Amino acid sequence: MNRYAQIVIVGRPGCGKTSFLREFLKVAGRVEAKVPYADLNQPYPSRWLAEASGPVTAPVLVISKRGFVQKRFILHDTFALDDDPERENQHRQQLSDTLRTLLAADIVLHLVEASALLDVSSPTSLQVKSMKLHGIDLDLWAYGRSRPRYMMLITKSDTIRKRFCKRDVRRVVGNIPVALVSSSDGRGLLEVKQHVWRMA
Repeated sequence: MNRYAQIVIVGRPGCGKTSFLREFLKVAGRVEAKVPYADLNQPYPSRWLAEASGPVTAPVLVISKRGFVQKRFILHDTFALDDDPERENQHRQQLSDTLRTLLAADIVLHLVEASALLDVSSPTSLQVKSMKLHGIDLDLWAYGRSRPRYMMLITKSDTIRKRFCKRDVRRVVGNIPVALVSSSDGRGLLEVKQHVWRMA
């Protein structure tokens, strides 16, 4: 099998993208190598360039097997997306790199920190009814819903006092693939692996 599914991990600053990637690689399959930054403007498969100012870590090649079936994934960690327009040129270039990788990805894993779903200005902020998406997460969700292979991962779900389930999250985001994950205890990682396998 020569096709490599391009998987991008995106989210706001501090949502746990790199921590998730590190833990996900432990269950995802056989990690072959970190590969050079992909030139997404070139036809596949001859589109590798020396890594320059790309993502935080080089894309990682993973080979996952089930019986005689083998699938290959390239996971892309990305620079965080935020809403601040007053950024220096280097930061804007990093955002451009993230958006370029996002637009070319086959599978989008959108990470949202659990506490970011809660309206902290509300006295009932720990109640499910106050859950909502904000800013760039709202934009990523709107974009993801237009894609056939998109999944929202609620990170750090073990760190808030209010426990909510996927049904609660879907009241806010609709009927899309959702997983509650935690890099500290590994919850939800196998579920993400299974879903990525089905999407690839």
